[in-house]
Amino acid sequence: MFNALLGVCILYAAGFDDGVPPVSRLRTVAGVVEREHSVRHAIDFKLRGQAREYRYASKSGAMAQVEHALAPGGAPVTLLFDPADPGGPLFAEKTFYPVYAVSVAGVSVRSHAQVREAWAGDNRVGLFLGGVFLVFAAVLAFVPVRR
Repeated sequence: MFNALLGVCILYAAGFDDGVPPVSRLRTVAGVVEREHSVRHAIDFKLRGQAREYRYASKSGAMAQVEHALAPGGAPVTLLFDPADPGGPLFAEKTFYPVYAVSVAGVSVRSHAQVREAWAGDNRVGLFLGGVFLVFAAVLAFVPVRR
């Protein structure tokens, strides 16, 4: 039963929302990167003179290119971010705004479409795993277990 429930939850999470908001919901901000810190699954950074801190998720792809583009003190960057969806690590007081596109000096490093595709690819793994759990649950439910 647990496997079936887990499979349904994974399928729901991976299949019904790709996690990337439409461009119409996003806002643009531009500036020079003041500081950047790469963590295991993201690049956290702040723009000079702004209070907000931003997070580019590794799930969005092209981490090396984006990290290079976000070098502190480099050329001005332009971001697409979601002002309605700030978040951060549990039990931490920092809040980050998710970034869904990055360009430097007017040249796209990672577009919204590329980020959406990267997230969709990641979610396909979730759909596969959800299906595996459902098949496993069906096998356990209908195949007698020998003791």
